[in-house]
Amino acid sequence: KLDLVLHERMNNIELLSQTPILRNRNRKEVQALFRALQEVSPEYSWVALTDEEGRVIVSTEESLLGEDVSRDPGFLTLRAGARTAIDDAAMSAKDDGVFVVTFLARVQSLSGEWRGGLIARIGMPAFEDVFAQTMTTWLLAEKDMRNLGNA
Repeated sequence: KLDLVLHERMNNIELLSQTPILRNRNRKEVQALFRALQEVSPEYSWVALTDEEGRVIVSTEESLLGEDVSRDPGFLTLRAGARTAIDDAAMSAKDDGVFVVTFLARVQSLSGEWRGGLIARIGMPAFEDVFAQTMTTWLLAEKDMRNLGNA
């Protein structure tokens, strides 16, 4: 189930990366789009758009504006031509020390030229319900298997 949730979030970000608003980079429109995403899906702790060089040019988290992410592994993966990337869960000082998963998607012009990256971060607490449901299902299945063995 966790795989399904992660895949769903990645699809959301990839779809968002293909919108004309991101290609045109009208900062007010992009900001409004990002805020709307957070309203509908509050699990996103922040969403940002970079330029081709890896500088954050629009973000729901104001402190990220101007930050250089050009050396981040996910950004490098996008710049090398990948459509999407997911960084491994890691503890983030920028997110109050919470473990986070970072989703990235390539932004390109209609002709396919590299325009930068879309980055969205979700804190692991947003996945706690999925973990709990998965563990409950697994424990119940294990109990059933033991009961079958004792029958």
